[in-house]
Amino acid sequence: MKKGEGILKRLKKYVLLAVGMAIAFGVASGAVHTAKAESGSVNHADTLARESVKSFQANVEKPADGEKQTGDLQIEGWAIYGNGVSEVVTYLNGVPVCNCERFRRDDVANAFPGYPTGNEGFRCKISESLLRDGQNQIFFRAYTNRNTQIITDFGHRTVNHVPKKPLISNMEDLPDELVINGTVGGWVITDTPQKVVVLINGKQYEPERFKRDDVKKVYPAYDTSKAGFRLKIDPTQFMHGSNQLIVRAYTSQNEYKEIYKGNFSAVKMDEPLFDAAFYYGRYSASDSTVKSIGRNHGKLLKDWYTRGIAKGYACSAAFDPVYYASSNSDVKKLCGNDYVQVYCHWVNHVLHGNEFRDISPFLDLLYYRESYKDLEGKTPSDLVYHYVKWGCAESRVASSSESAAALHKMFHAEKFAEKNGDLLETYGDAKTNAIAYWQHFWYYTIPDSEKRYTNEGFDMGFVIIVSEHDNASEAVEWYLETGYKLGYDTEDKYQ
Repeated sequence: MKKGEGILKRLKKYVLLAVGMAIAFGVASGAVHTAKAESGSVNHADTLARESVKSFQANVEKPADGEKQTGDLQIEGWAIYGNGVSEVVTYLNGVPVCNCERFRRDDVANAFPGYPTGNEGFRCKISESLLRDGQNQIFFRAYTNRNTQIITDFGHRTVNHVPKKPLISNMEDLPDELVINGTVGGWVITDTPQKVVVLINGKQYEPERFKRDDVKKVYPAYDTSKAGFRLKIDPTQFMHGSNQLIVRAYTSQNEYKEIYKGNFSAVKMDEPLFDAAFYYGRYSASDSTVKSIGRNHGKLLKDWYTRGIAKGYACSAAFDPVYYASSNSDVKKLCGNDYVQVYCHWVNHVLHGNEFRDISPFLDLLYYRESYKDLEGKTPSDLVYHYVKWGCAESRVASSSESAAALHKMFHAEKFAEKNGDLLETYGDAKTNAIAYWQHFWYYTIPDSEKRYTNEGFDMGFVIIVSEHDNASEAVEWYLETGYKLGYDTEDKYQ
């Protein structure tokens, strides 16, 4: 045999072998396998198949064809093949951009029995930075046989990418250094209206949301139907002292940005700083709201915070905002008749500061400290707490004012107990439980116009008569302002 004839025979042999393989594996012309999927998105061009192998099935669940989206593009779906799908690659605008994560889909395995199981699902996330503004073309390529053979391209679709609008915000209302009835508020706009969360000491609150037409005029491309947010702060719910405040605004991708982080101080005006009995006794006769609340400490405290302080009501014998402003010219000049600000000044400069001031008709801090040896070296805050907790009930004179002298004349716990056996039986020793007698004096004797001796030589019944008032509350106010100066405290003196 000639050399050329041998080469020709070998070439024919290889051609026949190649044709046989092509027929066996279905890549010859027209060998397209028909697949059934949950959507009509499968493209079977160049499908590698043979009749004995279960057909390729797939469905792209996210995104939908023609979908408008913002931010990163989320991909999710499933793909199965009789010989197994070893890889699914996502193509964006003709370029492979990610190999999809594979995961188990029991729902697919149950719907299509007989296929390899365990990795039916696929998913990936395409970064927004890779997406064009406007139309983007995506499709998926499925591989088998350890990624060496292409099964098919499928899932061709168009995605319309809308550039994400930047989050813009403005904090307009923040609690001052001290919260009385504070508000956290402002506005925030993003691609679509999303939630705003306020965290105070780690506890989450969702503020009220509302439309902001003024923001719309400045940013017309944004949806401002829920741009505004507002949360009213109830200071009674927070810690005395420093509290952490964080405001978070969320995007449509459920990501958040901290638009504020800081601290505010709150004085939790609780006993003994807030004396509910004193408050009720002083104002229940003249204020129907206080009267309707009754002897409820929590509700009286809330009333003082939300309403009483603005009216200039005293929270205890230790602080009277009207008196504090009128007796301290710098406070009056700074705060005027804004009694909320007067209160803030008292907290910041007396309770948290080191200023010895005349703070109520009954308490001048320097006078009080200098009058009692056991108070030497005490700070302004110490003195305030001492007077409210012990001094007032012990009938200590804490100011040179006539009002302080009048209060001293009106009330003495031990004499109150001595003159009223029913109270002694109820409250016990007045020396060790003086505060109980003090509270009875303000909670019951005055509001209920009890005609009792509340001190040696002070007859409440007579004072009601001589003041020409119908109740003890008005009679006591009269006595503090006028009656004491006239000495009208018992019938014997009057005669």
